[in-house]
Amino acid sequence: MRRMRRLRVPGIREMVSETDLGIQNLVQPIFVDERISEPKMIESMPGQYHQSIESVAAEAGALEDLGVPAVLLFGLPSTKDEMGSAACDPEGVIQKAVQAIKECTNLVVITDLCLCEYTSHGHCGLVRGERVLNDETLPLLGEVAVSQAQAGADIVAPSGMMDHMVRAIRTSLDWEGFADTPILSYSAKYASTFYGPFREAAQSGFAFGDRRGYQMDPANFAEALWEVQLDIEEGADMVMVKPAMPY
Repeated sequence: MRRMRRLRVPGIREMVSETDLGIQNLVQPIFVDERISEPKMIESMPGQYHQSIESVAAEAGALEDLGVPAVLLFGLPSTKDEMGSAACDPEGVIQKAVQAIKECTNLVVITDLCLCEYTSHGHCGLVRGERVLNDETLPLLGEVAVSQAQAGADIVAPSGMMDHMVRAIRTSLDWEGFADTPILSYSAKYASTFYGPFREAAQSGFAFGDRRGYQMDPANFAEALWEVQLDIEEGADMVMVKPAMPY
């Protein structure tokens, strides 16, 4: 069900103001690595670091002191499998990071909601052979969304470009009592080489093929508008175009 009030709560309200652009609109991505005990430089992103579970709260606090209102969390788990099971583990890397940040800051915490960081094959959905499965992936995305919301995430951000992922996630959240948790959908996510540094930071490279079977063709402007409209109709509260500047 569409709920306009999801975006009118303190913190989020200022982020989505339509006639203003300032520090209140910024979101800092943070890559949290379950396997490390202290920050580690991300070679593809000079000046940026993988944070540990132990260090992420301090990083979030420093951002809050600078006036940055929100963070977007990406998780690097200690183990991966074909199903991406660690993504919905209540004791998983993202779930622990959310809890650590919420305990000591008032930041808006957004969680990347995808399987690519958690699957051994690196794709954003379940696979059969070398085919990425759409409908079979949707229930799992719903489970991940609920797990992240239970941990305290303020906003969930599905990025896998599975058809009807927003509807599946909205249904799962509402059913489990998280009707007020907003969805920020990567509605028009193009297949792009610009993701190279980000993909290295998230360690989400794919073992076979590429992602052109579910990420968009950069030439397709009209299709992007259809994707955005579909996600809004299915319950997305905010939408994203990625990469933003060239598209």
